[in-house]
Amino acid sequence: MMSADVNGVNDMAVIDNIDMTEYPYEGAFYTFESDASLPPLEQSTQEVEVFRTVCDIQRSAKLHNGTLLGADYTVYWPLEENPDATGSVDKYMPIKVRRGMRFRGIFYGYEVIGDVEIVRPSQLGGCSCDIKVVTENG
Repeated sequence: MMSADVNGVNDMAVIDNIDMTEYPYEGAFYTFESDASLPPLEQSTQEVEVFRTVCDIQRSAKLHNGTLLGADYTVYWPLEENPDATGSVDKYMPIKVRRGMRFRGIFYGYEVIGDVEIVRPSQLGGCSCDIKVVTENG
């Protein structure tokens, strides 16, 4: 219940002009690959970008087992519409993100890098994944 002052106006501030953007940030998903044609001592693992997208990044409320304090985020992004769709089953292009990929994104100057744990598509045109952070703010 809100309290009112003597003039009958609520004490709580009202924000009239919130500028909300559905996907305000940008992020990318990567795999790790090495050139197997090279001799073993000359091989090195390289990050290869698989998918870059606009996204929203939100802190998850997951609990971790164990003694380390871990951070998790959920990343949301729009699915790409399939121009050759014949129905709802192929309305969107295939999802390129897979479990085990690396995500890199920045929101308000804060960099987050994490490994994809779960990918969740939606029939409503969006997709999300949970990432377990490996590095925060570089």
